[in-house]
Amino acid sequence: MKQFLITVGGVLVGLMLFLFIGPIILIGALSSMAQPPAQPSHMVLSLDLREEMTDQRSANPFAAFGGSNALLDLLARIESARTDDAVKGLFIRGNTSGMSASQAEELRAAIASFRQSGKFVIAHLQTDGVRMSMPGYMAVADADEVWLQEASEFMPMGLSAEVTFLAGTLQRYHMQAQFEQREDYKNAPNTLTQRTFTPEHREATLSLMNGIYDNMLANIAADRGITPAQARTAVEATPFTAQRSRELGLVDQFGRPEEAERAALARAENENAEIVDIHEYRARPQTSGRVIAVVQGEGAIVSGPRKTTSSAATRT
Repeated sequence: MKQFLITVGGVLVGLMLFLFIGPIILIGALSSMAQPPAQPSHMVLSLDLREEMTDQRSANPFAAFGGSNALLDLLARIESARTDDAVKGLFIRGNTSGMSASQAEELRAAIASFRQSGKFVIAHLQTDGVRMSMPGYMAVADADEVWLQEASEFMPMGLSAEVTFLAGTLQRYHMQAQFEQREDYKNAPNTLTQRTFTPEHREATLSLMNGIYDNMLANIAADRGITPAQARTAVEATPFTAQRSRELGLVDQFGRPEEAERAALARAENENAEIVDIHEYRARPQTSGRVIAVVQGEGAIVSGPRKTTSSAATRT
């Protein structure tokens, strides 16, 4: 009985200590997390575009553990770094596996604006696949230096489009998709009603892809200081050896990612300069000037009754 009471007493004392001391320890830990260490006075931001990228930050609270980039966050950080005297340049690991053309356009514009402020950009391409992402290359083509490993190749570039048609599959299970098609070029339902491209659907797809392709060639030509004809010839003749890609003006330097990173630090012209991951960079808050609010929206555009607000909400 005595041993039982001693055990119960020990449990109660431990529980009381946990209830009173535990919150104090937790508050202290949270306080230390709320006060991140000071950023270096001279830094080169590191951006890895090989990671999966979404347009905006996910609403899922666990998404942060996935490590994916959010395009809008990256653009905001690059813009803040553009006017931050502590940031000397940007080191980028280029995307060679594939990214969307729209994201590449946004990043290309942000990098160009960053360079116009007098800061440098060094990009490294590691071609470890069977092809080179044309949007991924275009995004970094305006860098001061584009690096490539000397023993690797500049892989084939281009664009492709894939469309899956399910009419045959539906028919196998005795189903049929029914849509009222208003015009020949309204081809969204074709994936469910057709077995292959209709002439209009093929024309629309090719027109879109050719438009994107021609725009990319023009951007690459402007960024690499070559003519659009030279850019087209170079892209359509890939793959190349590393040496040949430099002769054509597609890359500037040879070396491994570590060597390109050291070159970026050396270009900062300060022995105390440090590489800082762009996700850890704390952008300076805007304290003056006009502010434009951006309202983000995702989802399909659908028809339906217009939603109205209550009179109470309207008065508020």
